[in-house]
Amino acid sequence: MGAAMSSVQNQVAELFGVTRVPYGDNGQFVRGVSVTCGHCGAVENVPANNLRNGAGDDVEVQLLKRKLETRGWKTGSKPAQHRCPKCFSSIKATAARRASENSAAATNGETPVSVTPIKSLKDVAARMLGREDRRIIFEKLNEVYVNDKVGYGAGWTDEKVANDLGVPRAWVKLIRDENFGDEVANEEIRQKLAEASKLLDEVKKTTAQAEAIVTDLKRLNHEAEHIGKALDTIRKALGGG
Repeated sequence: MGAAMSSVQNQVAELFGVTRVPYGDNGQFVRGVSVTCGHCGAVENVPANNLRNGAGDDVEVQLLKRKLETRGWKTGSKPAQHRCPKCFSSIKATAARRASENSAAATNGETPVSVTPIKSLKDVAARMLGREDRRIIFEKLNEVYVNDKVGYGAGWTDEKVANDLGVPRAWVKLIRDENFGDEVANEEIRQKLAEASKLLDEVKKTTAQAEAIVTDLKRLNHEAEHIGKALDTIRKALGGG
């Protein structure tokens, strides 16, 4: 297992620079990678997933590539082939312009220039859920999903898993429903409802007490006005005597 993990780490190191990056709400530093554009030299750091059970093979490399693709990167089989979102957009724009020029040339009876089509991010996102995708999502769910009574571990949801892996949320939901359980377990929902009901009762009780206090204050204020008027009458009577 150690040799397998070492092999994966070597693959990651060959394609990306290994570093430490802040992650999560508390900004805790975790293992990550640094990807450099082979054209303009732009650099971006992203957290790397530490999959349990020794995922092996190049699962982590594929996962990192997918995460970078969702950020707009075009990753290659060598570091020099990586392209940042800006450069990749420029490449696609150039390809689109050439395709348009070729279309116009064909319309005019000219011989169009051969253009190699660029696979867009939309094409990547539209692909079907494959076996390797299932494996990666299952590994992550196995890491962060407690059981069908508890549901996800603290802080984890379908949305967070999807963002962490760089895959559609629908894929995460599908694998979770098939192999694990509900996103939020029924027991937890019942517990939350019970807590909410108890809190509501306390609010109603406190509100009733507050209303009683307000009523008493109004009564006391009214009585104070009468007492004040009575005192004024007495003062006038004494002064007149």
